[in-house]
Parts: sequence; C-alpha cells; structure tokens
Amino acid sequence: MTFTKTTEQDSKYNHLEKMSISQLLNNINNEDKLVPLAVEKALPQIEKLTKQIVNKLKNWW
Repeated sequence: MTFTKTTEQDSKYNHLEKMSISQLLNNINNEDKLVPLAVEKALPQIEKLTKQIVNKLKNWW
C-alpha cells in the first residue's frame, strides 16, 4: 500500500484566495458530491472489515 501525502499532491483548486465566494462554494459542493461515490466503491471492503470486527467482538464477549 502506497501512501501519498495530500499536501504534496497537485490541486485542482489553485489560488483559492482569488476565487469568488460562489466559485469556492461550488467547488466545495462538487468535491462533496464525490464522497458517496467513493463510499459506494469501497462498500465491499467496508462489509468485509465489518464482518471481521463483528466476529472478533462475538468471540471476545
């Protein structure tokens, strides 16, 4: 697994200080729209992890 520091990646949003409030809000909203898609893509992994956690907890009690 490779780890990339977020602060060292190129940004789609350079010069935020030059953007209007409307541009900033629209860009934030556009990024927020990506979250459900990323979660949906990761659901099989989340399910697998959740099952493992539940099994560990059942064995622990």
